Amino acid sequence: MKKLFVLMLIVSFVSCTQKSDLIKNDLVIAGIKGKVKSYTETVTNLNKHETVKTVYSFNDQGYIVKAESFLVMQVDSEGVQEFMMNSIEYPAYAEGKREIQTKPLNGVSVMSSTEEWNDNGQLVVTQINGDYQLKSTKSFNDHNQLILIENEGVVSEVPFTYSEEFTYKEDGSLDKIIKRSGDAKKIIVNRVIDRDKADNALIVEQGEGGGLDTRKLYTYEYF
Repeated sequence: MKKLFVLMLIVSFVSCTQKSDLIKNDLVIAGIKGKVKSYTETVTNLNKHETVKTVYSFNDQGYIVKAESFLVMQVDSEGVQEFMMNSIEYPAYAEGKREIQTKPLNGVSVMSSTEEWNDNGQLVVTQINGDYQLKSTKSFNDHNQLILIENEGVVSEVPFTYSEEFTYKEDGSLDKIIKRSGDAKKIIVNRVIDRDKADNALIVEQGEGGGLDTRKLYTYEYF
């Protein structure tokens, strides 16, 4: 009986170890280099003239702990103002899984999501918001770069599927190909315009085909 108990402990330990070995930290997934404590992404939609700023915070192991998003607006009487849109707190993984709650201004959760690493080294993200449900399976290459997202979901009882494929270039830029059922594929091009000393992107321009729709500005705080 004692031997059986010890064997069960060993199997449980090996299983947990194997699961933890599959988990990639969030900085690796984002393609960010160095010991980053936080980074700010400011995204301006040049067609809608809308700017959203998001601040991502990490622990010293590279796992995200919090993300806060702000709508940046020009207020005539007060100049540029930032209005918080939501705040997301990320717990630590437990056996390769974490539950995430998105909180808007009034403190009531509007989106719940689960992130879990499967035995194939893929990150499976499930999101639920009212009658909207989405399951996204993210696959990575040997360099820990995201190469494919397979999405399937339901909105108002109507199912949908689409995929996102990522191709990386030597300068760190990437092309994203979006394929939807019955639609022609859409190619989104991300061009890195400038980098900091750690080789992290400072300016990224994004657009469909060869156009320019969005400009992304980044700043980093290092440990």
